[in-house]
Amino acid sequence: MLAMLRVTLAALLCAGFLASCGGSKKPLIVGSKEETEQTLLGEIVAQHLEHRLGRMVRRRTGLGGTQVLYQAILSGEVGIYPEYTGLIESEILKEPADPDPQIVLTRVRAQMSLAQIELLDPLGFDNPTAMVVSASEAAGQ
Repeated sequence: MLAMLRVTLAALLCAGFLASCGGSKKPLIVGSKEETEQTLLGEIVAQHLEHRLGRMVRRRTGLGGTQVLYQAILSGEVGIYPEYTGLIESEILKEPADPDPQIVLTRVRAQMSLAQIELLDPLGFDNPTAMVVSASEAAGQ
């Protein structure tokens, strides 16, 4: 569980999506989960793709959890979405968590490529969970 909380956020990208970026006039579809952080990351990705590629981007935000988004990318309902590598490892691949984020990334990347899904490089931040406790609680008062 701790390993899952320490893993780096990565983006899932369908291999077909990359191939279609060049000449296609179809809009790119960016999905996201229902959590605020995931919705914001999806919007950042969508805006980046609009500006970088000059392409129309459709947003499909608040779709649900990891399994819902995974099915959406497999079926082509979305082309890209942000996801935690630890959740891919535990919820999609059903593998035990590894405490080393690099091992998780390597394992997940290899397994997802079998499903013709590419895992992009981590976005460059971790989000470990911390407990927030008032000073009076910490002192036992």
